[in-house]
Amino acid sequence: MFCNNISTARRNISQNAKVGDSLQECILNSSKWQAGIKSGQLSIALEPEAASIYCQHLKTDRQDAKEKNAFAQTIKAGMKYMVVDLGGGTADITVHQRYGDGSLKEVVPASGGPWGGKSIDEAFHSFLKRICGPKVMEELRKTELEDFIDLFREFETKKVNSCRSN
Repeated sequence: MFCNNISTARRNISQNAKVGDSLQECILNSSKWQAGIKSGQLSIALEPEAASIYCQHLKTDRQDAKEKNAFAQTIKAGMKYMVVDLGGGTADITVHQRYGDGSLKEVVPASGGPWGGKSIDEAFHSFLKRICGPKVMEELRKTELEDFIDLFREFETKKVNSCRSN
């Protein structure tokens, strides 16, 4: 928990705030201070940047290579690559470029929309309602909840396994 009460929160934020800091920066600084994290020991990154940095350490499977190389060895200086984050609620896409010194630059800002796994689940549910009828699906949910849940669990398993096999 961040603070026990609002007066403690105000005191901690005001102790750690600098002129021009946003509320989020004040809360972050106060949280770092309370956790004993010194300045310069914590970096906050947006998800696409964190994914891109993480990928630099992944081993890649290339058909023309005899051994696995790190992604960073595969992507040479100046090359651009796409970071695609297919989450539960959204799909986010951005393009990064790798420089000779190993640094990364965002070439195309992250964009996307509500096309994550949940939207696929909702489309599947709508599909079943069109085939069976909404009343049948509601009756299944009310009277056979375990079977209703199993139906969607099985669909989730098929979704995940189809992504892994491709």
